[in-house]
Formats: sequence, structure tokens, C-alpha cells
Amino acid sequence: MNHNPCDNYLRLIFYVILFIAAETTIGSDMSEDIIDLPNYSSHDDSPVLEGLGIKIKLHERAIMQGMPLILRGILAVDEKFIRPGEDPLSRVLVFVIRRDEPEMWGQVVMDIHNVIPDPEPPSEDGDDVGSGLIEQSYFNLDLTQICEILEPGGRYWVAASLGDYVSNRLEFEILVQAGSI
Repeated sequence: MNHNPCDNYLRLIFYVILFIAAETTIGSDMSEDIIDLPNYSSHDDSPVLEGLGIKIKLHERAIMQGMPLILRGILAVDEKFIRPGEDPLSRVLVFVIRRDEPEMWGQVVMDIHNVIPDPEPPSEDGDDVGSGLIEQSYFNLDLTQICEILEPGGRYWVAASLGDYVSNRLEFEILVQAGSI
């Protein structure tokens, strides 16, 4: 199969542009967050959730190898779901499925780090569900630091579950470094 030398050149330019874009996205605010990950606080970039359930958000959908991949999540449960003495995050499972290979990874959020999170206080807006108040919790993880199946060139889905609640499913990929084409 003949390859046009321009194809490699264009591919290199494409990866350089993606690398520059990734570097620009990770400014000083993001760098400070990466040092403190995982954590269980709300963030300016946390997803918004209306009602009960769980929702996740990625800061990027395609990253260069070696860059962080920040997953932010929010969950909201009512008193019917909360077990006495248990944090709802102890039941949140984050899972990653490789789309181009038969691999998957999953882990309970609380097992990722030994910090016990403080749940956000109930909303003062009067968010009542039945007779109980809603409790919200957040999580922020760097998937590249905890997920063993991430490889350059891989295409993935990530989602989270909490009992009967399943989050939105997000796609992402790990791009190959330009020098390793």
C-alpha cells in the first residue's frame, strides 16, 4: 500500500494542534485541581443535576497520552436511598469500557481514595422529595491515574451507576503522541 508523504505530514500537524489545544485547556486552575485529585467537592465545572440520580462530565473528549482526563460527577439521593451511617459515594461505581477491544474497568468511587467526603448540605431552596430532603455529593477523578486499561490509540466509554440510577455515557479517546506515529 502506497502512502503519500503528505499524509504523515498532515497527521503530524493534526496531532501538534491537538497537543497545543490540550496544553491550552490545562491552565493554572486545572493544574491546581490535578494535584488534589481525587476529591469530593463541587467545582465550577461540575455537572448540573436536576432531581435525583447521577450525572458525569469530562473536561475533554480526546486527550494526548500523558495528559490528565478529569471526570467530574454529581449525585443526588433522598432519604429513601440513604442507609444510616453510609455515604452514598460508597455505592457509586465508575466504569470504563474500551470500545475497540474487549476490556472494561470498574471501581467504587470511595475505594479510589481513602478520604471520607463531606456531603453537601441539603439545599435551602426547599428541595423535598416525598418527606425527605435531597443530599448531594460530588466526585472529581483523574481517570488516567486510576484506570488500568487506558492506552494510546484507545477509544472508550465512561459512565457511573448508583443503585438503579445510571449516569449519562460519555465517549473519549487517548491520542497517540505525534512522535510515535
